[in-house]
Amino acid sequence: MTSYLFDFNAARKILYNGARAFFTRVRAKFPHEALYVYNAIGSDDDAKLVHFVANSEQHFEEAAAKYLADERTVKSHREKGFHHQVFYYKWGFPEWAYQGGERDIEGFYELVEAAEIEDDEENDFDAPGPEVNVDLRAQSYAAAVLALRDLDSEGFFGSGAEREKVTVFFSVIDSPEVYWLQNESARLLNPPAVYERFYAEWLPAMTTEEDLAKEREQPSSVHKAFSLIISEHS
Repeated sequence: MTSYLFDFNAARKILYNGARAFFTRVRAKFPHEALYVYNAIGSDDDAKLVHFVANSEQHFEEAAAKYLADERTVKSHREKGFHHQVFYYKWGFPEWAYQGGERDIEGFYELVEAAEIEDDEENDFDAPGPEVNVDLRAQSYAAAVLALRDLDSEGFFGSGAEREKVTVFFSVIDSPEVYWLQNESARLLNPPAVYERFYAEWLPAMTTEEDLAKEREQPSSVHKAFSLIISEHS
């Protein structure tokens, strides 16, 4: 049973409300954009830094066309084995159009920051690393993933054929945890057909089957803690 470092349910609710508010604003401001992906992003070692990201089919098509028109870059990538680089523009959140929502979740920052200060004092770590703030990071990431699931469960991302057009997942910045988090959150948050389509495009652009298998066979401490939390709330 997980021992929570902050009010997990309150954090989950704040993130749910924040995601709903940010994505609703994006939809209202760009009503003619076909949004195909929604994401919450955390930061490694500093678990309180979360924000929201989305992209549209139109923005992806423009970015992909610009990339493909650069024949020298495309040729260089293909010579290096990056045959699916165009999908990076589809699933790599740094290339997406809409990011923000930090002001919508200030209460979440306060919850996690208080726990982070207490955790640092107890462990007296001098520098960030893979074993720093393990439980705090896992709990922060899980709260964000479950907030997206709550949003999806009420039909925010659509239903039926409409929902099949949309992919939802969670990511993290500058972290070795990024690929298993993206993969597992996508599998958790989407209908099977949506996940399978995402996986087929995302995998060759981002990582490999072999590396994912290694992460499953030898999960990090954050991975283990995250999986336990998700199982407790499923």
